[in-house]
Amino acid sequence: MGNIEKEHSEAFSLFYEYVFGDYRYFHYNGLAEYVCTDLEGDERKEARELIILAFKKNVEQDRTIRAAGHLRIRELVPRLEELLRSEKGQNSNEFRSLVNWALLKIDFENVDRDYLIAILLGEIGSNDLLKEDVITLLIGFGKDTEVINALLNTYLNAEYVSQELIISYALSTIFEYNTELHNALRIIGFNSTEKRKERHQKVVKLINKEISP
Repeated sequence: MGNIEKEHSEAFSLFYEYVFGDYRYFHYNGLAEYVCTDLEGDERKEARELIILAFKKNVEQDRTIRAAGHLRIRELVPRLEELLRSEKGQNSNEFRSLVNWALLKIDFENVDRDYLIAILLGEIGSNDLLKEDVITLLIGFGKDTEVINALLNTYLNAEYVSQELIISYALSTIFEYNTELHNALRIIGFNSTEKRKERHQKVVKLINKEISP
């Protein structure tokens, strides 16, 4: 996409690096929503225009599709729907889930919360959305009790570290001002059954304190 030439804020420079710069930024860290939504005014408009331009040039990548979802660019819905019908959209579960995630993110007001929870808890199967994408969509419901309980249930029963990591990210984002909870969630890993149980108990206690009336 070329280099940015005019003076920009730190927030825009971060956005540009993650979405159009060295791919390692995105590969190792993903694309957190704030990287896109912290942009304001003309810079937010410019970011949207850059994403639309990337789609027009048919150079969609995972990170530009994520950015389209975070910035809720409705103009890109027809192209995203085309991508779903493409060979890659039909044959790759990961890509299909990514595109569906972006479409749901753009039209979040109409997202069925209970459907997402059912996928997360394994009550229904889905070839269209991976659990990792379901988790990041559920962040949008904030401190909704049903959502928190579903995330907590999955966190306590995580089968692998990467799943525990993404749920920790989701809970940290929802409870963004709870430093004590952030510190507890930051300890990731399956070091020992006892220590893991201890950590989980602390997380549950802190979250229950947050959502108790």
